[in-house]
Amino acid sequence: QRAYLMLADESLVEPREATKASLRKLLLDMGQAPPGDVPVPTQLQALREAIEQRQTFGDHLIAVRRAQGFEAARDVFATGEGIALSARITSSMAPMALRAHDRLVERERHLAAVTTTTFLLLPIGSFLGLTALLAGLFFLDHGSGRRRQADESLARTQARLRVVFDSMAEGIRVVDAERNIVQMNRAGASLHGLIELVYTLDAMHAQVDGVLPDGRVLAFDEWPAMRALRGDFVHHCEMMFRRKDTGHTVFVELNTAPLPFEPGEPRQVVITSHDVSARKHAEADAREGRDRLEKVVENLTEGLMVHGLTGDFVHWNHAAQTLYELPRATATGMTIADFQQTFELFTLDGQGVPFGHWPMARLMRGELVQALELRVRRVGHDWERVFSYGGARVQAGSGAPLVFLTVTDVTARKAAELQLRQLTTELEQRVADRTRELVAKTRELETFCYSVSHDLKAPLRGIDGYSRLLSDAYGDKPDADGRQFIANVRAAAAQMNQLIEDLLAYSQLERRTLVPARIRLRALVEEQVARSALELGQARVSVEVADVLVLADRDGLAIALRNLIDNALKFSAYSQPPVIEIRSHQSGKHCVLSVKDNGTGFDMRYHGKIFEIFQRLQRAEDFPGTGIGLALVRKAMERMGGRVWAESQPGTGATFYLELESAEEHDTVDTTY
Repeated sequence: QRAYLMLADESLVEPREATKASLRKLLLDMGQAPPGDVPVPTQLQALREAIEQRQTFGDHLIAVRRAQGFEAARDVFATGEGIALSARITSSMAPMALRAHDRLVERERHLAAVTTTTFLLLPIGSFLGLTALLAGLFFLDHGSGRRRQADESLARTQARLRVVFDSMAEGIRVVDAERNIVQMNRAGASLHGLIELVYTLDAMHAQVDGVLPDGRVLAFDEWPAMRALRGDFVHHCEMMFRRKDTGHTVFVELNTAPLPFEPGEPRQVVITSHDVSARKHAEADAREGRDRLEKVVENLTEGLMVHGLTGDFVHWNHAAQTLYELPRATATGMTIADFQQTFELFTLDGQGVPFGHWPMARLMRGELVQALELRVRRVGHDWERVFSYGGARVQAGSGAPLVFLTVTDVTARKAAELQLRQLTTELEQRVADRTRELVAKTRELETFCYSVSHDLKAPLRGIDGYSRLLSDAYGDKPDADGRQFIANVRAAAAQMNQLIEDLLAYSQLERRTLVPARIRLRALVEEQVARSALELGQARVSVEVADVLVLADRDGLAIALRNLIDNALKFSAYSQPPVIEIRSHQSGKHCVLSVKDNGTGFDMRYHGKIFEIFQRLQRAEDFPGTGIGLALVRKAMERMGGRVWAESQPGTGATFYLELESAEEHDTVDTTY
């Protein structure tokens, strides 16, 4: 039975059932023995009832182990009911064994009654491990001289009984008044494997100390065996024996009983010991586990409340008491009805929550509660919090349903969320206002660009036209200075017109909608070189560009490339001959396009300045231009998500780089050029 409780191996139940059947048959045979050999009917009936109750308890214990597991079965075992029933069987067997002994002394010819009683002891000892078995053995040994001529069947019975006696898990020792151990089985002799063989209590005390559950070492005179010799009865005494040399221990449960004796015979007592080390270790592990769990629960940052279906709270951890600001004494004795009178629950928007929808009520109905956020107010106090509830209904080890409820204070978080929503609303309003302002500014810019394109260019055309007519009609009349003045006017008008065109191009590039596409880089480069063939003239232009796809806006990339070619041609004009090299190489997931010239170059200290609008490093008289070309390149690359930079030294030319994202044939962009 104990092995089944530990291992739950169904094969261990079969021998137990066979023993129960054998025991029932022997009890029946005992009641049908010849007249004069049948035990006193009241004694036999008491024994039968005690055995049946003990069997019923064992069946219940096994059923609990099957249905609810080891923990529940251990709780049933810990009630001590089984031990009490075993003691009752022991007390019922003692007078029967004594009567059988008397009958054998009186009439050895009536061995049937003795044999019946002896055979009854065998299954009872195997099934229950009882002290009564010792009484039978004592009876057999005590009368061995008188039964020397008895039937051989009695000798065989004695041998079988001895085997069972020695194989019992319970330790049995018979001690006389001189503290000698006159009879013992193997478990008793070794004290369940703890000590070497000894024949006196004093020798046993020399090897081990008796230790009480509270850790106190028990004086030798107070050992259960010593008390039994003084006439005390010891029942269910749990203690630990500890080796004095090694410190090894065994936990036992001890029971003592006096053995029947005739006048003039020495007084003897029987001490039975049951090894409960496994149970004690399991209980210690369980206590340690409970202690660990209790420490974890008490140190949780979230509150934990536990109550039964009757509405009585059985536990509040420290965090729960702190969250609700309740003293431990108040929280521990509180019921759900008390809680309902102390607190009110509301939804986040302030609607009252009826008790049927409270977390406790929902959990008691078996619902699962998760992240339920409610406002909690204390009745009659200026106290309000926002708590998040969770929990479920579970079963305790005893099978009783319990409800656990977790509580997390989210007051600060909800306040932060409210503030965030308010700030978000305010920000969205600001964005809407700024968007309207930007739309208005964009319209103003478009109007300005229209004015520049039409209103400013018209006077410039007039200035250029009239100066040309003046030069044509009166070309020989003005002196050299006059003719130079007219040429300067026309050049300034042309410069102003080009500046307006570049500004319009810059503005349009800022406002135009980009159209990302897969661009065949080599084809686009060759196209731009061909368009600039007239301007390139005698320049040596080499193109080594891979036939790869890049992801870009085609017009934006064309503007950037065209301005870089124009820039290279302009600043290499004084080189003989001008050389322009256009190359490409792969850099990870990007393609880098470079345009190199052999022009004047620049100092890298001014690298950032050359890409700013209207910024120039050389005089307009030496290198004409508006100072907008490289600004257009930077703006185009920024809008396409690319990058532009340059490397140069004065007098050695310059190299400009465009970094573009590589595109594959399977990219999601549909258009390919």
